[in-house]
Amino acid sequence: MKTRREFALGTTAFIDVMACGLGAVLLLFVLVEFNAGEEPVVPSAAEVQVPNPPNGTKDDLDIIQSEINDLVDLVATLEVSLLERQIRRSDLTQRVSDAQKARENSRQTPPQPEPTNTPSGQLIGLTVSDRSIVILLDISASMYSESIEEALYYSLAPSQLLAQKSAKWLQAKRIASWIIEAAPETAVINIALFNDKVKPLWLRAKKKSEAKLDVSKLLSPFFPDGPTNLQEGLKWATSGARASASIYIITDGLPTAPKPGNVVTRNLTDCRADPKGFVSGPCRLKILADSASRVSLRSPVNVILLPLEGDPLAAPAYWELSKSTGGTVFIPDRSWP
Repeated sequence: MKTRREFALGTTAFIDVMACGLGAVLLLFVLVEFNAGEEPVVPSAAEVQVPNPPNGTKDDLDIIQSEINDLVDLVATLEVSLLERQIRRSDLTQRVSDAQKARENSRQTPPQPEPTNTPSGQLIGLTVSDRSIVILLDISASMYSESIEEALYYSLAPSQLLAQKSAKWLQAKRIASWIIEAAPETAVINIALFNDKVKPLWLRAKKKSEAKLDVSKLLSPFFPDGPTNLQEGLKWATSGARASASIYIITDGLPTAPKPGNVVTRNLTDCRADPKGFVSGPCRLKILADSASRVSLRSPVNVILLPLEGDPLAAPAYWELSKSTGGTVFIPDRSWP
């Protein structure tokens, strides 16, 4: 007799579970697909109710807002102050720029005057109108520069090369040419250079037309050197046929020579020998007075005085000399003529 087999209940239960799970998944997909086209509902700001903060928090916010307002006011004040400073700085910069431009304009070379303003050659009191004219051109070492320091350095090794670059020496030569140009057409002219000696530029007086042609060429090889002995120059200017001629002295200060052992140095108490070789101002005044007293000045003595540091007594002393003879003292600008 065959034995009956018993069926296991576990297999049937597992199939039921799987079927239920599959159905749940299908139902989930159906629900998701059904709600996909609907937009989510977002509550409005009015619908959202924010709870009021506690009293302490509200007071803190008021304090913070007050501090923010104060900071805003402070920033505005600082901006206004910064703007005012920028305006003042711009104004100061403009003033400085205007001052610099004015200074530069003042340093520019002024327009040069014409060689002659009138047929007589008159220019600010300096008249060249006589028929006989003597020009004494100082060529001592100080004629190199108006700076006493530069003149002293130059005197140690004077040269024509340095003299050609000297504005003062070039001006002195232009003045000599100007006197000749301003003289009457009928005038006769003598010219000599002087330092410790006298060096006539030509032996006999020349007519104006000849002197104009020769003066620049004959002056070119000379250059400042040595001391100033005005007495020798005045002796030459007042001797012979030149005795009645008007004298024009182109110099830059009081004379510095007499020679060692000369009667001038023995008789003048202010001219004691200096161990360094310098001549004092009072001594130079005595030398000028003595030089003028030793010649007969019968015609006007005119002085064109160029600048020189450390010689303040020169202008009044030469003014006294010129006034006593009916002449004049002229102190030209650096750019004249």
